[in-house]
Amino acid sequence: MAVRVPAGGRHLAVLAAAAVVTNTVRLGTSVLVAPLHLPTQLAKELATVDQRAAAA
Repeated sequence: MAVRVPAGGRHLAVLAAAAVVTNTVRLGTSVLVAPLHLPTQLAKELATVDQRAAAA
């Protein structure tokens, strides 16, 4: 099932939500341009994805 995120949406938040409800599908981003994000915000979002994926 593909999930579309509106422009300007938080793609990593959707990834974290998907990680909570799945346990056999590998989730990832195809492209993440780190310089376009604030470093602390990106780190927080990636940590959230990691924590939620580990909890699932």
